[in-house]
Amino acid sequence: MLAALVVLAVGATLLPFDQKLAGMLEDRFPPSPVSRVDGIVVLGGAVDVAMSMARNRPSVNEAAERVTELVALARRFPDARIVFSGGSGNPFDQSVKEASVMRRLLAEMGVDDGRIVYENRSRNTHENAVYSKLLAQPGQGQSWLLVTSAIHMPRAMGCFDAEGWPMTAWPVGYATTGDGRDRHLFTPRRLQILDNALHEAFGLVYYRLRGWTNAWFPGP
Repeated sequence: MLAALVVLAVGATLLPFDQKLAGMLEDRFPPSPVSRVDGIVVLGGAVDVAMSMARNRPSVNEAAERVTELVALARRFPDARIVFSGGSGNPFDQSVKEASVMRRLLAEMGVDDGRIVYENRSRNTHENAVYSKLLAQPGQGQSWLLVTSAIHMPRAMGCFDAEGWPMTAWPVGYATTGDGRDRHLFTPRRLQILDNALHEAFGLVYYRLRGWTNAWFPGP
């Protein structure tokens, strides 16, 4: 068993399984040019809530581009409404919400608190869509952007589509270059990318079975 695990680990590091699967997910919704934006929804997942509480200061993780893109889009589209959606994904502890940490972080970055509506009830991507829509009450024909990590975009877009809320995908935080080249040869980073890709692949299946999406692999 140990030998088999070693072979699998080495194979996952040397062979481009992670690049193929992650790239397929990340390229599903390519960036689209926009001329008018009425609103922006940014999904949580970029804040390390446990570390933030332990150190009493906001702490971000590898999905931090969701935060930096929120700031950039707020400046680029000053009239757009912005919803940050992030509760607690911990089923055993709902006392601390990601939205609370994000509010403090954005204030420290100089973002006007009045620009942001914080959704703090969601525990997963399905609930991100459900509760964000309840808060935003989007109007017919409005143009909304959905900001999340590129690898997570198919599942996220599937959830918002199932709720009847048309979105324009605005992917950030890519793990692959898109040209087949690998920037992380023979490193543990390859295993992390593969783990994230498998998480999303299984998540797509689970969400489809639950009826939270309308397709096995949501696309444009």
